[in-house]
Amino acid sequence: MKMHARAGSVALGLAALTLAGCHNYVKRDEFDSTVAELRGNIETARAENREQIAALGRDLEGKLKNQEVAINDLHDKLILNMTAHFDFDKADLRAKDEKALDDVASVVNKRPDMKVTVEGYADSAGSAAYNKRLGQRRAEAVREHLVASGLPADKVTAVSYGDDKDKQLAPGAWGERGQANRRVALVIENGSNQLGAAETHQHGQMSATGR
Repeated sequence: MKMHARAGSVALGLAALTLAGCHNYVKRDEFDSTVAELRGNIETARAENREQIAALGRDLEGKLKNQEVAINDLHDKLILNMTAHFDFDKADLRAKDEKALDDVASVVNKRPDMKVTVEGYADSAGSAAYNKRLGQRRAEAVREHLVASGLPADKVTAVSYGDDKDKQLAPGAWGERGQANRRVALVIENGSNQLGAAETHQHGQMSATGR
């Protein structure tokens, strides 16, 4: 994927410079041909990214088949919902969850372009501000374990959604009924910026011509 996306990014950059310097002298058919080629490169990069994500999902499913993990494939990224990780008002990892996180780290670590965002959640007990902090503590605990398991620190980010009702698995529940809300989710996606850069350059190039 890197080669296709990088080629698209470089070509788009050169085309943008050409347009900036001599916009009035670019022939329409040449411009259309260039844009068509760059679009083809971007689509190729997208397809390759899709295959990488799909392959990662298959590997994780095989590794985590005996773990309490639900893997959602969103085409360009994976979301691993790992429920019932934390006791009420706690941010301590359970031993069985440490094993699952070790397995995730072992699979993702083989793909250096992937990055992981750890999302922390809380149930509905307590204030929104407190739950946001609690969710962050849970996310940080998971992040620290993933890094200790071999993932590069700069590839793992921790964020908190607290008791965000739109993201709760059992809306409004807390205590024993809210255990599903006391969880983390791992979002895994390709951390390469090559495809995004290529798309940005292409958009800038087309905007320069008023298309």
